[in-house]
Amino acid sequence: MSRFVPDPPNAVPPERRVLAEVVAHPGRWRHPVLVALMGLPGSGKTELARGLAARLPLTFLSTDEIRLRHGLASGPATHEVIRAAASSLLRDGGGVVWDGIHLTRAHRDGLRALAAANDARLELVYARADDAVIRARLRRREDEPARTAAEGKFVITPAKLAEVAVWLEEPGPDESATVVDTTAGTPEQCLATFEARLRTLLPAPRPFAD
Repeated sequence: MSRFVPDPPNAVPPERRVLAEVVAHPGRWRHPVLVALMGLPGSGKTELARGLAARLPLTFLSTDEIRLRHGLASGPATHEVIRAAASSLLRDGGGVVWDGIHLTRAHRDGLRALAAANDARLELVYARADDAVIRARLRRREDEPARTAAEGKFVITPAKLAEVAVWLEEPGPDESATVVDTTAGTPEQCLATFEARLRTLLPAPRPFAD
């Protein structure tokens, strides 16, 4: 398991460095797709996003991972980099899955604006889990900080979790969010229905020709 090492300062814009290291899927969708994961730390967002990227032509972009890898100063600074990278991928007709917390309505309005600017379809996934499960996951991060950093995540203390939770604005009915409970089951099981719906946005397989 490799550890993320921040890049040294250089003249290459960080969004270009991000694009150079990810797997792109240009033209793989009938319409560009932006899948955005939201939820509290420890709710299982990263595992859900990675699972989707492993099974579908979606480029995985993680706020925490990119911030750690590229030594970016803050979450908002990282969001700017991801927006630029995602725009490039969506303009090429690709799909993106963005692993971030996106806790407030204002954050999600930004996602809607990003999708609209790139003629993309936005799919919002709200990851949830029982409080005890979230706290156990975050305790494991505290107990194994080296492994946590290697996974592209931050250690989140109980105090920090409480601070972040204050900002949570659950998505309203008009946001058409898919709610996924990760308390039990594998990411693939949790996302089975959502994933089946996403697959309808892929082009139909071409008939075999002799």
